[in-house]
Amino acid sequence: MRRRTLTRDLTLCGGLALWFVAGQGAVAEVIDLGAGAEDLRVRASVLDFGKELPKRVDLNRAQPTDNAETDVGDENLVVLASYGTPPKGRGPRGTAEIEDLVLDVGDDYLRHPALKAAGLSGTEWLALFRANIAVESAFNPDARSSVGAIGLGQLMPGTADLLGVDPYDPEDNLHGSARYLLAQLEDFGAADLALAAYNAGPEAVRDYGGIPPYAETERHVAKVLRLTNATLSSE
Repeated sequence: MRRRTLTRDLTLCGGLALWFVAGQGAVAEVIDLGAGAEDLRVRASVLDFGKELPKRVDLNRAQPTDNAETDVGDENLVVLASYGTPPKGRGPRGTAEIEDLVLDVGDDYLRHPALKAAGLSGTEWLALFRANIAVESAFNPDARSSVGAIGLGQLMPGTADLLGVDPYDPEDNLHGSARYLLAQLEDFGAADLALAAYNAGPEAVRDYGGIPPYAETERHVAKVLRLTNATLSSE
């Protein structure tokens, strides 16, 4: 398993230190590009980046099942094993294979221009990407939401089609998640807004001129940023 030494200092949001809003309850996070034309404004360079990369891991594909909603609460946030020892009483932890796969996919985008646009270093990008997967699916490739979101990145079928990935394949799902998050980082230039767009759609962020006042979206942004910060500061 790869090991990374992460920097302690992190400025993901326009030069400001990470912040979080305390959220209550647990929700399944969903990516959906939405029906509006503006929601489909994702740069081709982001969607296509790394699309032809060969598969590294052949994990068993899982078909959608009923009543398999992913439920990730605050208690499930974790500093991942590949970054160091997680705090006691926190989960989930992915299998070694899944954790390596998340890092490997994240590595494929370390030179992507979206990172420069958002002011992220490579280590910050890896921590942010992995935190988003942790909150989305608890590293469960079989995760399903009640509205049909699939897999590690909780991709909606229509979104996966647009991204050109198979949402039932763990590595494809991760590439789709990475490309979509990178598209938002490139468009909005800040991690908090990118995460909000990932969750609620970019048009909602544009309409409100910032993070939409949706409880689920506010929780999603807060959880991912808190976990990203904890991951980076744990070293």
